[in-house]
Amino acid sequence: MAADEFSGYFKMQKMSREKEEFVKTLIALNRVSGIINSTTAEDEMLEKAVKSTIDSLGFEMGCIYLKDDSEELTLRVHRNLPENLKKMCMAGMFKDLFSKTLEKRNLVYITSESAEYDSLEAPIRASNIKTLLILPIKRGNDIIGLLNMASQQIKTYNKVSLENLSSIGLQLGIALERSRLAIKLEGKGH
Repeated sequence: MAADEFSGYFKMQKMSREKEEFVKTLIALNRVSGIINSTTAEDEMLEKAVKSTIDSLGFEMGCIYLKDDSEELTLRVHRNLPENLKKMCMAGMFKDLFSKTLEKRNLVYITSESAEYDSLEAPIRASNIKTLLILPIKRGNDIIGLLNMASQQIKTYNKVSLENLSSIGLQLGIALERSRLAIKLEGKGH
């Protein structure tokens, strides 16, 4: 009987955490929508988007990579990355992890409780990161970048919350395309 009560209690706790994270995903979506609808300067939009998203979702750090002209992922903006991780990002040390996202063509969600956690690079685990979330930034069917976030807390997401989070990458992709088209149009007007 006590085991059933504990089991019920833990299920309720998990559902409560999932509900809290779900609400945060909606807030993040709303904030990113506001940013991309009010900012056309690409760098400013990326800075605001990464800050808003990690703040809304309660992640401690985040960064955005975009593909350059040679189709290589290049770190464009970052927020609160420890110096060792920032240097590793700039050196391209996380290509294998990013390749997994590009291959799946969908978000990657890893917590310290997942089987994949042990395959993460040692510096990530050593930084006490408990949740890693990598969202593809898409333009149509093309992945043009990645929004990466990390937390020292375990973040519990259900399927609907993960779908909401994927929408952030879609919104950023559309906004980047709009920004680039506006720049092209400006160039033709002069």
